[in-house]
Amino acid sequence: MRQSGLMTVNSTQSQPVARYDCLVIGGGPVGLASAIALARNGSSVGLVAAQHKPAGDKPDTRTAALFVGSIAMLDQIGAWEALRGQCARLASIRLVDDTGGIMRAPEVVFHASELGLDAFGYNVPQEPLVSALRGAAQRLAPGLAIMETAGARRVETSADEVTVEL
Repeated sequence: MRQSGLMTVNSTQSQPVARYDCLVIGGGPVGLASAIALARNGSSVGLVAAQHKPAGDKPDTRTAALFVGSIAMLDQIGAWEALRGQCARLASIRLVDDTGGIMRAPEVVFHASELGLDAFGYNVPQEPLVSALRGAAQRLAPGLAIMETAGARRVETSADEVTVEL
């Protein structure tokens, strides 16, 4: 993957200027997965991310239902094995008409076994997902540099370069 422009990161702290092919801002699951995929494809990547704490000081108890394509992507970027044991199989999917109307559609249940599958996907807890992705990202250093920061303060663009001030 060849890039014509560069991403330049200037820090107001005492860190030197750094240059990357790609810069990802955000350390949640999507930002981490994007940075990992870019680095695994040969780009030098800077990941600008505050510590991922969407629930503040409380534990993040959210989960995400991830299906075959997402699980394959997690496997390809080296995060699935660390995560698999903490996930619940989605062996069936139930559709319920919750419109509140008098005439409701009947409930429908699909079973993965009807398609010869073990599961449609997995219910994945958020904190272990972020932890597994962060571990995969750290293993890609120096091709992927993680910069712990509150975020970008300023972004400037030109014809062949983007400069981000942290």
